Amino acid sequence: MGKQIYLVLENGKVFEGKSFGYEGDGVGELVFNTNVVGFVEILSDPCYAGQIVCQTFPQIGNYGTNNADMVSDKCYVKGFVVKEYCDTPSNFRCEKTIDEFLKEQKVIGIYDVDTREIAKILRDNGTMKAYIVDDTTKINSLINVKVDDGIEQITMNGVETFNVNGDKNIALINLGNYKKLVSSLNQRGVNVTCYPYNFNATDILNGNFDGVVLSEGPSNPADNGKIVSEVKTLLSAKKVFGIGLGFELIAIANGAKTYKLQHGHRGGNQPVKEYVSGKAIIASQNHGYAVDGNSLPTGAVVTHININDNSVEGVKFANGSAGIQFDIDGSSIPSGCDNALSNFINSIKN
Repeated sequence: MGKQIYLVLENGKVFEGKSFGYEGDGVGELVFNTNVVGFVEILSDPCYAGQIVCQTFPQIGNYGTNNADMVSDKCYVKGFVVKEYCDTPSNFRCEKTIDEFLKEQKVIGIYDVDTREIAKILRDNGTMKAYIVDDTTKINSLINVKVDDGIEQITMNGVETFNVNGDKNIALINLGNYKKLVSSLNQRGVNVTCYPYNFNATDILNGNFDGVVLSEGPSNPADNGKIVSEVKTLLSAKKVFGIGLGFELIAIANGAKTYKLQHGHRGGNQPVKEYVSGKAIIASQNHGYAVDGNSLPTGAVVTHININDNSVEGVKFANGSAGIQFDIDGSSIPSGCDNALSNFINSIKN
């Protein structure tokens, strides 16, 4: 049984629970995720940098952990909140328990708290700063700690190439979560060259690239003025496509604005309307900001909206750039969520 620790919300609400995983004090933006499975992918998703993640599904860890499921080289979350964790997983792929995994990744965990109540608080009041401590008197020393969610802490250094002998070449700007995107692009027959967040647009324009893709990532899109400036340069000569943060930065570069959602879209069951087909698709999402539809420039066309709150989830701009808020599934067979990426690649091939 873990020792007694506390989850303290910025609004003063205190949840008493028990410790598992790495021991220590944690500070981060508290968000919730509605996924039933995929906790390893969530913990290792760079888009969660600077955040404490609360899982709404009541039991986590019953199939253990596997390094092959990680979407990056390490975990970036500041804390993990669950109702119950399983310390006796049963799965032929299991390598470690969730407790062992969190210890290895130095992620602080708290369990035996009412995650349903936490999710309702965040739903009604919005995401907020939170603390995981073993003594509530420590809060005074942590109040001024800045939540670090900057892209610079998670992106790669240098340039990497992923060649599949395709006849088209894509420059991929890695803003955090890029591995699955590389695989999806390669599966569509294009060669990929990855650049870090501090790329130089001139280098890409001078390269032999048929298009540019911006990946998902963390942080407030409005805080990335240098990247937006480089994207503007790219838009003058290249077709550009973005996902998540990448889409938001393209929108800003085109003159649109972004805003913070009350509690974000995080989970694998987000309903999205795709205008071109008129169909509803179920999308995996992990973002806390959205593009303001009222600020879109002349000629921009909204291609997708979130059915729950009508927020903009996809746009095609007059200059040929485009983007979506939701995740691709990494499959070789395009799903409803992958159509936008496939359409972008087809436009380049044609």
